[in-house]
Order: sequence, then structure tokens, then C-alpha cells
Amino acid sequence: MNDLLKKDLKIKIISILAAMLFWLYVYNVSDNPFQDTTLQIPLKIENEASLGNKDLVIKNKYKTSIDITVRGRQNALEKIRDSDFEAILDLSRVNSTSDTAVEIPEPYCTLKDVTIESWNPGKIEIEVVKIKDNTFPIEITPNVTLKPGYKILKITPATETVTLEGEEAQIDSVDQIMGNLDLKDIDEDITKRVVLKVYSKDKKEILSLSKNLSVDVRVEVAREVPLNLVVTGTPNADYMEVSRSISPDKVRITGSPDALNAISALYTEPVSIDNIKQNLNTTGLIKLPNGIKLADQPKEVTVNITVEQLILKDFTIDKGEMIIGNTDSDGTLSYEIKTESINIQLKGRPSILNTLDIGDIRPTVDTSGLTEGTHKVPLNITLPNQVKLMAEAQVEVKVTKAQVTEGQ
Repeated sequence: MNDLLKKDLKIKIISILAAMLFWLYVYNVSDNPFQDTTLQIPLKIENEASLGNKDLVIKNKYKTSIDITVRGRQNALEKIRDSDFEAILDLSRVNSTSDTAVEIPEPYCTLKDVTIESWNPGKIEIEVVKIKDNTFPIEITPNVTLKPGYKILKITPATETVTLEGEEAQIDSVDQIMGNLDLKDIDEDITKRVVLKVYSKDKKEILSLSKNLSVDVRVEVAREVPLNLVVTGTPNADYMEVSRSISPDKVRITGSPDALNAISALYTEPVSIDNIKQNLNTTGLIKLPNGIKLADQPKEVTVNITVEQLILKDFTIDKGEMIIGNTDSDGTLSYEIKTESINIQLKGRPSILNTLDIGDIRPTVDTSGLTEGTHKVPLNITLPNQVKLMAEAQVEVKVTKAQVTEGQ
């Protein structure tokens, strides 16, 4: 009896479990069937830095997501999110410019009751270019105007070269990097930021390389003023200074604008030429006012003084070569030079005395104020520069009443 009851209980339990399983099967088939659905998931980009290590860059804008088709029960599919899946774009597979696509391996799903049926696209199309860097010199074109009397000392960019990075073909096409420095009426040092432009060999600007490219340029200026030589003393009595020069005869100076504008010229410390008998080739020092500095030269300058030995030369002036001047105005007196000739001695440069003619010196007798009688009168001589009369010359002049004609 007990065995029969136990056997009957087992049959009942099995029947109940079977009924439940059948109910679940019917429920799933009718109310929770298997379905397919498609969703878009983002690509996880990996090893992007490996492109730079290979001097490569992807030029085109490639897809960063894919569509996947998944299969599962309806209630499971209703709960899925794109974060339940992972699709990888591994850029380490890109090795050269000949690579045109990267394969997408099978995406990964974290859900156990959902399977991935397919994904699209299976590869991502790419355009790979080689990147390159190169260093180019900077060319600055100055369009600078200065206030009167000022000169540019130098124009200095903060760097003389620029390194550019870009597509290999683009970098190889670069011809020059240029910038225009525009400044007006400056009288002091100034630094200005200059925009640079990159030009190709066909003289067209490469805008992608010019972007945000600039350099600071320093302009240093100075005022240019004449330099005057200061001398003391005179050469030996038998010598004459015939020329003097200083090198340089202009200097460039720096200082505050107010200090510079107050200066019209600079002078040397005094150079002595006292009692010299030969040419003097020496150096002198520039005298600098407070607050003023020399821009681009030493304080010492070269001084050259040229002297020439004077000579004595005798001249004989005949009576007929003498001119009577300044006679009385009413014509009541007559004048006669009694001296037949007179010798004079002149001192001066050989180049002048050796070409001097009596007509050049115009020997003249001044008779103004003379009365009747015989007088010793100085002979006035017109002398060229750098010629000296060694002793005064006098001639004898006879003054008589002029004869009056009847009827006058």
C-alpha cells in the first residue's frame, strides 16, 4: 500500500513539472518570441597614438559607429542598450599610406541571452597620408618709417626659423615663410608681433600651415647726428693747417626720446695741434652727454690734421702797377707816385704763392686826407687767404694843386 502511494506521488510531481514547462514554452512562443533588431553603437578607437609613431595621419573623416543586428527574446531585446556592446577600431593595424581600410572584428556583447547576428560596415574606409616636419627660415619685410634723423640699427625676429608639420606633400611644397613689419614714425626701440604666412613654390599661400603662425620682431633705432672735431692751439709759425678730417663724421646714438631730441651734434674731446710741424694722425674721444650712449661704434675716432710748410716769396711792384685810390672829390689836387718800384715779401702756401700774379693782389695807395706836399703812404695789398705780408710797404706820393684851365 505504501509503495503504491509513493509511486502515485512521484507521478503527480512529474505531471506538475511537465505542465509548468509546457506552459512556459507556450508562453515564450506566443508572448515572448525570438526576434531580431538593429541598433547603432559607437566604435571604441584604440591605439590612435600609434599613427603618430609611424608619422601617419588619417586625412578623411571616417565613420565612428557601426550598425549591429542582434537576436533574442522580445523581453530581452526591449532592455538592451548600446553600452551592452563593444566594437573596436584598432588603428595600430594602419601601417602605411597604402592602407585604405581597417577591419572591424566581431563586436562583443555582455548579455548572455542576446546574440550578435551581423554588423555593418565590416571595415572602415580611411585615407592615410604621411606627415612630415621641416624647418624653414623666416623672411621679414620691413615697412618702417622713422622720425627725422633716426636710423634703424637692426631688426631681429625672436626666432629666425619656424618648424612646420603637416602632410608630406604639403611640407615639400613650401617655398618661404614671410611676414610684413609695418611701423610708422618711430623714434625708440619697439617689439611688434608679426603675422607670418606660408607660401608654396607657386607663390600661393598655404592657409592650413599659416594658421596661428606669428613671431615677435624687435626693432632697434638710433639717432644719427654729425660729429665735430674740436682742436686747440695752432701749428708752428712756419706751417699752416690746410685740412682736417675725422672718421666717422657721423655717429648713431641711443637714449630716451627726450634726451635724443635735445641733441643736434656731438663733439670730440679737444685735440691739440699746438706747434706741430708735420701731419698729425691720431685718435680722439667722443664726448658724450649724460644719458646718451653710442649705438654701434667705439668711443674712439680717427683724427687727421694736414699741415703744409710755408714759403717766403719776394715780389717787385713797379710804379705803373700801383693804383691811386680815394682821391679828393672836388678835383683840386693831383697825385703822383714818386716811388719807382718797391719790393714786398709774402709768406704762404707754395701752391698759392707760386701762381700768384701782381694783378691778383691789387696794390693800392690810399690818398684820402692827404694835403699838398710829399707823403709816405702805406701800400695796401689785397692778399688771398692763407697768405701774409711780412712787412708793411710804403711809397712816396706827391700831392700838388691841380692846374686850372682858363674859362673854368
